Amino acid sequence: MTETYEQSKSRWGFDVNLVRKVNYEDLEFDFTGPNHFLTPVTSTKVAIELIPLPGFHYPVVQARGKANIVINKSTPAASVDTAWEPASMKGSNVQTTFTRTDMATTEEKLADYSTFLSGLILNTSYTYDLIGTTDVITRLSIPGAYMLPYGDSAPTKDITISGIGVSTTITLGGFEGFKALEVVGLPTLQKTGGGSGFTLTLNLNIKSPSPQLTMRFGDVTFQVVNAAGVAVGTILLRDWTVRPGDDNPVTAVLTGDGGSAEIVSTLTTAGDKLTLSGFKGSSKNLGLAGALAGVKIDLSIPAAKEA
Repeated sequence: MTETYEQSKSRWGFDVNLVRKVNYEDLEFDFTGPNHFLTPVTSTKVAIELIPLPGFHYPVVQARGKANIVINKSTPAASVDTAWEPASMKGSNVQTTFTRTDMATTEEKLADYSTFLSGLILNTSYTYDLIGTTDVITRLSIPGAYMLPYGDSAPTKDITISGIGVSTTITLGGFEGFKALEVVGLPTLQKTGGGSGFTLTLNLNIKSPSPQLTMRFGDVTFQVVNAAGVAVGTILLRDWTVRPGDDNPVTAVLTGDGGSAEIVSTLTTAGDKLTLSGFKGSSKNLGLAGALAGVKIDLSIPAAKEA
């Protein structure tokens, strides 16, 4: 049996806009696919807090949702549309998941989408709005049935209620601009092009400050300037993923533009302090590239050994 929001409101005699809050205990974004307008997202634990209604039993056994991600209180940046997933209830709290859904944007919204992603990447925390509807399958017990001689087999009925309004604010922990990125061990420098250029191979790690976010970035490139303000080249972080926790290793290769013996000498004798900056070519994913353009990372490099 399927009811619309208005039908359910009329049937039960109250407004069924029951969603008070939505929290993601984990949330993964995958930017490695070929379509930069569709980003797969998953969550293994979504907590939905419903408005408690005394005397009314409405355990939710399945849920799905369709919503816009809204930034700055008024600007839709992307949308999500989840499939039916199993759900369970404890009190007025629903626990569910979404195994995979596409976060979709458009070319017209791409700049706003980049703003949303940069909010998650650059800040300690980021707040946005989720506005849309959810559909639920509820297992309803008949009011007052506990007073009748049914025992544990009191009658229930599964009803699909569609179009329940959702308008909630969500705050997620961010990556703080990757300021915790650090070098592990000693870099290796190899001269190239007959000595006119070089590559510097580094093992990096970041202790993620976000307790919820995982982002699979794929290959990411930053422009590099040394402590003297001289452009050194670009650094490629290969197949980069940042997830909650202290262990997020990645191999990076800095390719020198060549020509400066002084740059190489500094890197191999004293080390250097490099600044990594995002730019419009930081990622093949256009929405992500726009977000990474605001990144600036200070990275202390110990003296490298020559290969």
